[in-house]
Amino acid sequence: MIRFTDEEFYVRDAVLSDIPLYAQMLRSEEWMLNSGFNIDEFREDDQIRNFLAKEHPDDIRWLVFHDEKGFLGFINFKIISDEYAITIGGIVTKYLNSGIGIKLIIECINLYFTLGYKRKLRHNILQENLRSCKMHWGIGDKLVGLKFFGNHKYDVYETDKNLFYTSLLAKRFLNNNHN
Repeated sequence: MIRFTDEEFYVRDAVLSDIPLYAQMLRSEEWMLNSGFNIDEFREDDQIRNFLAKEHPDDIRWLVFHDEKGFLGFINFKIISDEYAITIGGIVTKYLNSGIGIKLIIECINLYFTLGYKRKLRHNILQENLRSCKMHWGIGDKLVGLKFFGNHKYDVYETDKNLFYTSLLAKRFLNNNHN
């Protein structure tokens, strides 16, 4: 378990017994609408087990918790090359529009870089998910491309250590919460 500086939030590595927590999100209609996935991709626990499987030794699967609120969401960092990792994550539906999402993404990316990971991060965000597109733009991610998966269009955002730590929103947030 790794606590964020404010001591209320923490992450821990996901384990197979966490499949019900992932299922709570991956099978929710709201998450599917915002991600572009469909219910058939995560209907069975074995599909979630495959989603949790690490294909590279540096892959990260973190669950995010709050001391009082409990489970808040997850973030996965999947290594795709020596240069890049792709992130996928989300927060529990009842916390959408609460401000927790921006806090968690900034804290998790900060933790990723603080732990010494150096790969650039890419985020494939469904174009219809304006909330996430705005969040990634707001934390200084650079829009670098467009991908098509099935009938869905995804904006591809990218950040690296320098870009992230020069983002005004990330700097403001980290300075306010880490002093």
